[in-house]
Amino acid sequence: MDPFTIAMFGLSAYQAYAGQKQEKQQAGMQSKLIGEQLQGIKKSLGALGEVRGAEEQVAKGEYEAGSAQAGFQQGQQLQSIEQQYQQASAQSGLRTSAGAEEFKMRTTGQAETAFAFQQEGLFGQLGKALGGIDQWYSGEKERLGSEATKLKYEQKQMKEKEKGFYFGSRQGFG
Repeated sequence: MDPFTIAMFGLSAYQAYAGQKQEKQQAGMQSKLIGEQLQGIKKSLGALGEVRGAEEQVAKGEYEAGSAQAGFQQGQQLQSIEQQYQQASAQSGLRTSAGAEEFKMRTTGQAETAFAFQQEGLFGQLGKALGGIDQWYSGEKERLGSEATKLKYEQKQMKEKEKGFYFGSRQGFG
């Protein structure tokens, strides 16, 4: 072989070696980056339960506040009914005036029915809010899990590429 051919062969071999070495280094850096991304997903999955718990507490707090407000309004209505009953009884001069008694029974029943409807509506809102939170939580958990699976596969590919042999005997993506 002439010296020029030997030099060209040597240069080609060196370029192949340098190129593969650089490719392996890039694969190693990419693998590390993917590992960091996987750690971020793991942290996010851990925090997801905390966020879910906080969201549920907010929904329950809103329910309790609405329930307390409905109870306060019912108390005010019942107090007003009692005052009206006392006034009607005093005006008629009899404590057991049939009209006043019927008014008291009817309006008290209406106030209790209205309170029951408010409570039912609030409970329905709570159920809807909790259902939405569960749906969000399940979707996020699934999305993060899917992303982690994809990244694990990519990381495996990068690790195989990083192990590759020189001079084309093994590239890692076989």
